[in-house]
Amino acid sequence: MNRRGFTLIELLVVIAIIAILAAILFPVFAQAKRAAKLTQTISNQKQITLGALLYGGDYDDLAPKSIDVGSGEPERFGYWTAVHFQKALNPYIKGGVGGPNALGQPNGRGIWFDPSDPDLSQGAYL
Repeated sequence: MNRRGFTLIELLVVIAIIAILAAILFPVFAQAKRAAKLTQTISNQKQITLGALLYGGDYDDLAPKSIDVGSGEPERFGYWTAVHFQKALNPYIKGGVGGPNALGQPNGRGIWFDPSDPDLSQGAYL
């Protein structure tokens, strides 16, 4: 019986070679993904900075203020401070709409969230 096929040893060797190549390439792909997220973070920061400069141009070179809407008093830095800041700058930023439920954004987070943050569930702002 002269069969034309692969032996079990030949198949195992090919599978082992493919596994070794995959093990070599996975860290390279992870590093490229990390670099892409860092580039996106830098781009987001640039857009926010340009939005703040445009805001200042429209409002006599003043920075956006964060105030408590109810009392009109400045508040300490916290979640609502960031929300007021976002609302002031969103008209000046392309894709600026953001927040935990930002529909229409590729990752649901918008420009205000750091894509390189490993724990996006915390909602860390840039």
